[in-house]
Amino acid sequence: MDFKGNLERVKESIKEAKAQGCTFRTGPELEITGYGCEDHFLENDTFLHAWSSMAELLKTDLTDGILCDIGMPVMHRNVPYNCRVWVVNRSILGIRPKIFLANDGNYREMRWFTPWHIDPGNPGFGELEEYFLPREIADITGTTKVPFGVFAVSTKDTCLATETCEELFTPDAPHIKLALDGVEIIANGSGSHHQLRKLDKRIDLVRGATSKSGGVYLYANVKGCDGGRLYFDGCCMVWSNGKLLAQGTQFGMLDEIEVVVATVNLNDVRSMRSNFIARSYQASSAPTIHRVEVDFSLGHPDPLSISESQPVEPQIVGPMEEIAYGPSAWLWDYLRRSGQRGYFLPLSGGADSSSTAALVGIMCQRVFRELTEGTERSRSAVLADIRKVTRRPFYTPPSWQDLCGKIFVTCYMASEHSGSETRSRAENLAKQIGANHTSIAIRPITDAIVKVFQQCHFESDRIDKNKVKSDATWNASGTEDIALQNIQARSRMVMAYFMAQLMPWATDKAMKGEAGPGWGSLLVLGSANVDEALRGYYTKYDCSAADINPIGGINKRDLKAFLKWAAKERGIGELERVANAVPTAELRPDKVRVFLSAVGDAAAVDTEDMLVALGRNLWAAADELLEVSAALSAAVPRSDNRKFSPLGLGAAALAMRTAADNILDDDWEDAMGELEVAAVSCEGYFPAALMQGLVDLFSYEEPIPECEWKSARRSFRLLSRNLLSIAEQLSETSSTLAESVRYAGEKLRRAGKLFVAGGFQMPVDPRFSRGERGEWGQQTYNSFYGWGEPSPEAQLEEEAPAGTPAAQLVESIKVEVADASAGGEKELRTVLRQLVRRLHPDQNPGKEAEVLPAFRYIQRLRSQEADRRR
Repeated sequence: MDFKGNLERVKESIKEAKAQGCTFRTGPELEITGYGCEDHFLENDTFLHAWSSMAELLKTDLTDGILCDIGMPVMHRNVPYNCRVWVVNRSILGIRPKIFLANDGNYREMRWFTPWHIDPGNPGFGELEEYFLPREIADITGTTKVPFGVFAVSTKDTCLATETCEELFTPDAPHIKLALDGVEIIANGSGSHHQLRKLDKRIDLVRGATSKSGGVYLYANVKGCDGGRLYFDGCCMVWSNGKLLAQGTQFGMLDEIEVVVATVNLNDVRSMRSNFIARSYQASSAPTIHRVEVDFSLGHPDPLSISESQPVEPQIVGPMEEIAYGPSAWLWDYLRRSGQRGYFLPLSGGADSSSTAALVGIMCQRVFRELTEGTERSRSAVLADIRKVTRRPFYTPPSWQDLCGKIFVTCYMASEHSGSETRSRAENLAKQIGANHTSIAIRPITDAIVKVFQQCHFESDRIDKNKVKSDATWNASGTEDIALQNIQARSRMVMAYFMAQLMPWATDKAMKGEAGPGWGSLLVLGSANVDEALRGYYTKYDCSAADINPIGGINKRDLKAFLKWAAKERGIGELERVANAVPTAELRPDKVRVFLSAVGDAAAVDTEDMLVALGRNLWAAADELLEVSAALSAAVPRSDNRKFSPLGLGAAALAMRTAADNILDDDWEDAMGELEVAAVSCEGYFPAALMQGLVDLFSYEEPIPECEWKSARRSFRLLSRNLLSIAEQLSETSSTLAESVRYAGEKLRRAGKLFVAGGFQMPVDPRFSRGERGEWGQQTYNSFYGWGEPSPEAQLEEEAPAGTPAAQLVESIKVEVADASAGGEKELRTVLRQLVRRLHPDQNPGKEAEVLPAFRYIQRLRSQEADRRR
């Protein structure tokens, strides 16, 4: 909706293009209005203002001698379209509406626009219609109507056409037919937002658009934040015959205008096409697109006097740079457009809030760099924005840390459970980036809320007032524990908003010649990562309920890597310490009371020791049951009793062993996910109802809370009894297998004793020494799941011969696994867990032979992944 600013940016880009000798210029999608107008596109005024901006452009001489492709919304026959308007020499040649609208993910274009309809029964792009220009435009251009539809522009020396953003991403993209019909230059005005690891997809698409059929492709993308929740990362490109000739920056300087220029040789396009006989054969019968002729030449009058652009390698920044520079640029754009005074962040010293603080610090680094190293235009704009945000008309920051202290306030909100380690990390980080750091104690707030609940009056006669409970206490029940944890997180956010409104008033001092201090308030920053949102593993209305959340689309693993990267590359050393710290929410007592059996008194045991003992017992039990599953599968390849399926037992045991690895690695979220897989894989050995007590141990911010011990003891006791009962049945046919199942049951019984007074014992680590079980007996297990010779791939070929349904399923599964691998280890583990459930033979009655090879393949991958992590 910044019509004035957008028009100035369009004008400036045309000026720069002409200054560099360009004869054709294309710009981003909807550049006149801005892409993010959203429901303002439902207002007729938006379309009228867009034409008013176009009129202002046509009144100047800017379009003289340069063909321009400009994005703006147009209403045609009372139907709104997302269009490209072709302009040259102060005249409009035609208007091209968008055919395929983006309407998924972050995009809702069909809420505001209508796709241009093309009859699928007729080849080509349909007929052209007449568009009657608004009177103010007709008075300037001297014409009353122009073509409206899909067309190509024919100049004296070449042919050009356009497609818009989403059309490039579609399977049957317009550029295919356009190239076959002789269009040599294709422009794409795009509004593509930044997303981790997305740029390479754009590059592949544009490369493919010109490598098969030849041609020149210009890609122009929106750059910056236009007031919404998306950041557009620019990276304009010029390609010719599958080779990149010029590329703009994805995260360069903060200048809003970037002109990317290339000189292309159209003879190269013609030569490539004419020598590709199969392409020529298809082109000879391709449908024809309407041409709009113009008396204009793009080519240089003396082509031998200029040099054509040479191919360059595409520049793709790594994921850590994307995390650092995408959100930080968006934070600055959002702040300067919001009219607010700065940012406020509850800084706990943990990974998430420290990542958010680091992004604000990097934002200040980049703003200060722009102020000192940018173009004259950008330096002037940035300085004006700094003075507008800080409310200091004469302020020029001497350093990025000084700027950070003017616009960023952090607060360590300590609870009674907070430790000195997290407090120290928060203080040191705030000092390194220059933030205005504060601290408060939230216990008076939470105590007051608990007291108010105790004074609650129950007015209904349906409730026996003598039986009402009001004293919520720790370790009494899961309900009380969760409520007492959540109120701490929620009270922090309530206090954060109160402080965000008052901090400028409390801390600002007017300088000479300035107005009084304290005007304005701060935007509250959230620090909830995407894993928490996807799993529901967070407190509602805590740090996830802020004004904006810069890390809301980033997973935990990437954030940890980012912390280490930023510590080294951006000079914020405290982030290394944060990255290496053991995660803790500090919402409940940090010690659990267990009685050491060796001592017999009330000596306390750390939660960490409890987790190690639990993980070791689970690992030993699960590893033994993996042996049993392999032996049973070898003896009875297929069981009619689905509850006691050997394959199901193998899946459950592998999931439980992986969960044990996660517990020993402090990865409690994944541990819970693996235990859930175990609970649904083999009902006979691990009934889901009995497994719930194990899963619940890891469903809290802090693992194994004492309120779940009773349930856990019961689950372990009943699971152990169930295995002992199965061992008795197996003893009739195999004493060896019975002994193995009995051993696993004993390990689960010992795990349950950890939660009994006087029952704590630290077992040896079974991953490196089997203790009383002697050496590992992996022969049978390895043979069953395909380790050793032949190779996994060779065994797959034997189990799933080419052309069979099983082979087709395996190939599709490999694609899913490859896609998941590209997203990182955490995503791969999640997808593998899902595939175990989906491909389990017991879940596919009648298709066991088809799914079994794929199921075994996934099991091999899961075990190899677990071994690699160990």
